[in-house]
Amino acid sequence: MERQIKEWLAARTKYSDVSVFSNQLLNHCTDSMKILGYKLSALVGLNKIGEAIEWTTKYQNQFIENAEFLYWRGRLMIYNQNMDKGKQYLREALNMDPDNITF
Repeated sequence: MERQIKEWLAARTKYSDVSVFSNQLLNHCTDSMKILGYKLSALVGLNKIGEAIEWTTKYQNQFIENAEFLYWRGRLMIYNQNMDKGKQYLREALNMDPDNITF
């Protein structure tokens, strides 16, 4: 299932299917930032930024010390026109993982 999700995200298709599958995976792998990232990618692809922010709020306590989570939270804040908050999260992500080439 994960391979299929990666293919769909890479092809920028079937975001709604990715969202559904990632929900199913998150029900079983609640501590996986990678799966949450798939969910967030799908929601951004579907232009559901508000819903993606709600998902990061739901998981904030669990992943607050995860650089990838902070990166996603920052991106979503910027997409939602909250530049100051977005930059704050991105800075925190970079401080946690300064060698990361993704952000």
